[in-house]
Amino acid sequence: MKHVIPMQRKAFLCSADCCDGKATRAEVVGSCVDNCQRPLQFIQQTVNSAVQQLSNRFSACEAQCQDKAGYIAEDRSAKAARKFYDRCVSECAESCEKHLPEMVEHLRTAVGESEPL
Repeated sequence: MKHVIPMQRKAFLCSADCCDGKATRAEVVGSCVDNCQRPLQFIQQTVNSAVQQLSNRFSACEAQCQDKAGYIAEDRSAKAARKFYDRCVSECAESCEKHLPEMVEHLRTAVGESEPL
């Protein structure tokens, strides 16, 4: 966050400069503002992508737990299936949690490498 706030400030100041009266057409001002916001958009897309990947990883693992629990319910009981499912989903969460430091480092690198304004 400490890198993003200064970038937001730069983007807002840059956007304000776009409206300083030198540009006479709305399209020119809009294009200027878009250019100012581009680094922040890149960061937002990078964060969204990382969160989506983590969510997909968890969802895939949870779906496997659900499938396996269904087989257990057929062979034994719903109680045994629920117990397995709860333990399995907990392991999914722990597995995803192990990827968080890697994800945070990736995001820090992306923020640091995003083009300056």
